[in-house]
Amino acid sequence: MDMSNLFDEVEADLMRQFKAITPEQLAEDERRRKVKRDYEALHTPIETDEDRANTDEYPEEGDDE
Repeated sequence: MDMSNLFDEVEADLMRQFKAITPEQLAEDERRRKVKRDYEALHTPIETDEDRANTDEYPEEGDDE
């Protein structure tokens, strides 16, 4: 079996799997993505200019960190 036939079979299998997904499954998947996106938006800290200004990116010479 050559590579193009293998890719054709894989593509056909993926298309069969995709077509087997029900609208309800798609809606549930979208709902899960929205919940995750909303959670991350609420729980991800936003770095402000003041936060960046207070960050010591270049420690002074002699600091052993």
